Amino acid sequence: MLSRSGHRRGMRQVAVAGALALSLLAAACGGSDGEDGGTTSGSDADANADATDSATDGGEPTPSTIEDGAEASPEALELGQGVTADTIKIGFALPDLALLKELGLADISHGDYELVASTFVDLINEDGGISGRQLEAVFGEYDVIQPTAQEELCTRFVEDEKIFAVLGGVRDENNLCFTELHDTPVFNFAGLNAERQERSDALWATTSERDDARIGIAVQALQESGNLDGRVAIHYTAATEADAATMESELKAAGVNLVTKALVDVPVGDVAANDAQVAVNAERFRSDEIDTVILIGEVGRSVDVMNAAGLDVQFISPSRDLVLVAPEQLADISQLDGILTVAGPTDIEQFEDPFFQSECKEPFEERTGIEVLHPDLVGEGEDLYLASVRNMCQQLYTFRLAAEAAGENLNNDTLLAGLESLGEVAIPAAPNSSFGPGKWDGNNGFAIQVMDTAQGLNGALVSIGDPIVVDRD
Repeated sequence: MLSRSGHRRGMRQVAVAGALALSLLAAACGGSDGEDGGTTSGSDADANADATDSATDGGEPTPSTIEDGAEASPEALELGQGVTADTIKIGFALPDLALLKELGLADISHGDYELVASTFVDLINEDGGISGRQLEAVFGEYDVIQPTAQEELCTRFVEDEKIFAVLGGVRDENNLCFTELHDTPVFNFAGLNAERQERSDALWATTSERDDARIGIAVQALQESGNLDGRVAIHYTAATEADAATMESELKAAGVNLVTKALVDVPVGDVAANDAQVAVNAERFRSDEIDTVILIGEVGRSVDVMNAAGLDVQFISPSRDLVLVAPEQLADISQLDGILTVAGPTDIEQFEDPFFQSECKEPFEERTGIEVLHPDLVGEGEDLYLASVRNMCQQLYTFRLAAEAAGENLNNDTLLAGLESLGEVAIPAAPNSSFGPGKWDGNNGFAIQVMDTAQGLNGALVSIGDPIVVDRD
């Protein structure tokens, strides 16, 4: 139940098999799993305590690392905003998913996010809090479409509520309102990249991998497995131009035959204009005899329009999330079969992770009486509590590890040093993770995955080939 003992394991590298020349490790298994609510014992617990209480050994010191034996700076002895001797005030930014249904964009429900977050906060507080401090939580729901609404929530949390850190976060670069403009740490699931990390004055920690890191890993895995043979094109939107540039650079560095790029630049929500431009791009791809189209950005409508135009290609998306939401946009989801992505553990692998079961699922179910269903068993109109329980549990777990490693004087500097001292650590539903100097994104475990629309209510991603663990420290 978000126990204080981290869940650690030694680094294990597995031999290469098949076409992939990367270190292999099962993404949903691996490592020794905690029992009795996620606590560890013996050497695993001792190793975690040692790592949590000290900075990373070796290498040049970083600005965020306090050297052993050095006199702490006055700043390091000051408590951060929202931190007292007895409490830590944190804000939970929660997505208004009902709005997507109202707008006809997607019918998605993750259940009651506030209930989920407050349940795990209560469990932590009952377990003694964080270094003796109780968590004081404030909640705010945000419009997932409008950046201005997300900025308003940011301002309220920081200036009115005076929180120390935000969990959940808002959409993508809008989190810079916290980390760049208001010097407030963020712990969330995804959205970090190198440019956003560079701009952040406060820590932005994600339990998944950095967006730009994922692109490079995807290119390597897909090329070595033969999925980037032939003539390749990139299809992207104005909002994903930076990721498209990263993809182009990675493809060229890998020697992939990138023939062309095609942009869709239309007003948000203008479906007719979007479809018309996608159709033009499809004709261009046909003329160029493209074999593989890499979709950077929106997936569902693009696949629908290109298929209607008679384009016969292999579709690849570097975004697992956009592949998973695509069925909500289409009447005939079978046309999504065979789309490839490279991502961390699938929903099923996350659900079946023993550490997620003991640390998150079971405590939540015991406290609330709400069953967290297996993804294959979630029916139409039912809540996918797996997503909200995973997100809130992962982020609170990571925050707790970093804050306890920060020591008694909790502030932005010591929180950053605490996170960067963690090294290899298993996070619920992300068993192959690590944090270190300059590495603020956790997940290191990946697999090539294919969309199978025959699974579950709206299809599911299925891992194919060998799992991949990348050493990114």
